Amino acid sequence: MKSGHIKAASTVVKEALPFGAVYEDLSGSARLAFVFTGLGTAWPGMARDYLQYENFSATIEGASKAWQEHGGEDLQAMFLTKDDRLSDPAHAHPALVAFQLAIVDQLAAWGLNPDAVLGHSLGEVAACYCAGILDLDSVFTVVKLQHQLIEQVRSEGGMLFVASRADIFRIAEARPELSIAAVNSGLGCVISGPMDLLEKLQAAAEAESIFCRMLEIDFAAHHPSMADSEGLNLPELSLQEGQIKQISSISPAEEVIYDSSYWAEQLTSTVQFEAALVSMIKEEQINFFLEIGPHPALSRDILEVWKAEKGGQPVAVLGTGNRLGNAASQMGLVLAASHHAGILKANLQDWPLTVEAYLDVLSGESTERNNEKQSGVIAETLIRLLRETLNWTEDTTPDLRAGFMSQGLNSILGVQFTQKIRDALGIRIPVTALFDYPNLRSLTQHLEAMQQGHSNTSTEQTQTPDYQAGIPTDVAILEQQLLALRQQQAKLDPVAVVGMACRFPGGANSLEAFWEMLRDGQDGTSEIPAERW
Repeated sequence: MKSGHIKAASTVVKEALPFGAVYEDLSGSARLAFVFTGLGTAWPGMARDYLQYENFSATIEGASKAWQEHGGEDLQAMFLTKDDRLSDPAHAHPALVAFQLAIVDQLAAWGLNPDAVLGHSLGEVAACYCAGILDLDSVFTVVKLQHQLIEQVRSEGGMLFVASRADIFRIAEARPELSIAAVNSGLGCVISGPMDLLEKLQAAAEAESIFCRMLEIDFAAHHPSMADSEGLNLPELSLQEGQIKQISSISPAEEVIYDSSYWAEQLTSTVQFEAALVSMIKEEQINFFLEIGPHPALSRDILEVWKAEKGGQPVAVLGTGNRLGNAASQMGLVLAASHHAGILKANLQDWPLTVEAYLDVLSGESTERNNEKQSGVIAETLIRLLRETLNWTEDTTPDLRAGFMSQGLNSILGVQFTQKIRDALGIRIPVTALFDYPNLRSLTQHLEAMQQGHSNTSTEQTQTPDYQAGIPTDVAILEQQLLALRQQQAKLDPVAVVGMACRFPGGANSLEAFWEMLRDGQDGTSEIPAERW
């Protein structure tokens, strides 16, 4: 891990909260569960940020080889680019599993292991790997069977999310060809079956003002019809004695054996996610849920079940990935929160991270020493990033006082430069900051101030609250910022977009008219009105 790639909780929390992250003080009594997402969370470029981590990268390489030995594609090559194939369930399935295995191994290398695991739908095979039940080869033996099964039934059905349970069960009774695919929480369930019947069900539900959304999945998962596939036989699996408690999302009330027969039935059975969560909460005393996947999909359901079972008692629900975040921010929050909750027990001096600034925070080094290290890291990083952006050689020494534009940076390269700064340092700045701080010296000072929480001018030209200011300087500040999460969340009222106003060229007066103009290739340019000047 490169210096500065894990941000302290203050900045990370700001980015994670809008996407379902919750952290409340667990008073040292935390019990951790890994919850593995299913299909629908993969996205192009989801693993690129994480490949900087040694254990993650090694597991991706091993998973890619294992999948190729089962006739699949090179997952490692797919992860190195923003491969559009990850939008296709056929390619997203093995890629998602590989991503989850790699996250598990990376977290384990940092000393973070769960007390229990749970997988939702196709995420269950990765949960078995984490629990120690399936090895890498057995994982992709199961994935191969699931992959073949999905390919046989593609384009023969679909899945519909419905924000109701009792009402939709009543409406669906007259359509026996439909099946309850997943019961996630009181917030809703997923129905699977033939597309024409799902569309009729959607229309009937919407007629009763029940919210529905067709999922971007072109097969009827967890439907009895998936048992009709022919010629698919799963060989006997080499099962290990699990080291971590796993709760089945298909049979949460039973102790199951994850053998060939289990996986043959898994995709035809209803996912009892809500019941599995209740079991985790009641029987395993889980109060810290970490969603393992490239984007959060289950956090709202987890919180809903928690509230139904535990009311307002403290809980943590975090995720390891986010489409709009980055690896440093997501993993930084996970590590900081896990340390604060008392789950990470390792001696911090021996913690297998090479991020000196982050270790300084957790081990309580002096503010002065921490600031000196941060200053050097930022200056060296900016020089390196400027060289990369301008394609300079290593022996080219930039002038710290010369303006960026005079050294060759233009508007396009400026966007690339600020993007590199975000990826390397975890600090988001607009490209206009390069005009406010027009050389390396002034920009370094500005970023130092942001890291230390003393910047008078934020990158958004608005005052930034203290808990969002940057890397804290000791453990006390880190803990205060994490504890501030609950207070901050209470201030976040739900927001609804109830209207939109736009100005379009070419005389278009609506989105539809503007689209028609673009579709027809009409020229929307005109003379600048004289009165404008």
